[in-house]
Amino acid sequence: ARCTFADIGCQVPLSHANLGSHLEECTQGHLMLLMRAVLDQRDVTQALQTRIADLEAENRELKAAREADKKALEYHKADAAKVLGAITNQVGTIEARVVVAEKKSVQDVKDLKKFHEDGVGKVHKRAEDLEKEAKKRHEVHQQHHSAVVDALKGELAGLKTSLSELRGSGTEAAARA
Repeated sequence: ARCTFADIGCQVPLSHANLGSHLEECTQGHLMLLMRAVLDQRDVTQALQTRIADLEAENRELKAAREADKKALEYHKADAAKVLGAITNQVGTIEARVVVAEKKSVQDVKDLKKFHEDGVGKVHKRAEDLEKEAKKRHEVHQQHHSAVVDALKGELAGLKTSLSELRGSGTEAAARA
């Protein structure tokens, strides 16, 4: 047989016949075992309560940090939207400038052709001089407008790259959230 208090530390070997007398004789010892078990349980309970309090405090801190991160993300999203809007406006402005520059270039070519055609009926020498001048002006204008158009296209490409990078950053930030 086994003592009723074996689970809390009583290790006395028993038979069924002497179990009753053992319980009467060892009451004080059994009470000491019970007291030790109660004190151990109290220590475990206090340690667990301390651990729960620590975890609750850590949880509050993590929640506060998460809320701060959410607010920061929202701020950065709004800021990125503003920057994206500004870049989009700049892209539109540059595209409009490119269109105007191309139209001006075409008009200059038309004007030069008309000027050339008007001079044909004049004296042969004057016509040759005007033709040379028109060609030079045409080349200069063409080179100038090509340079302007190329510069504007380069600037547009740079802004589009920046726009793509900003969109990519916004996606990464959203993914981290």
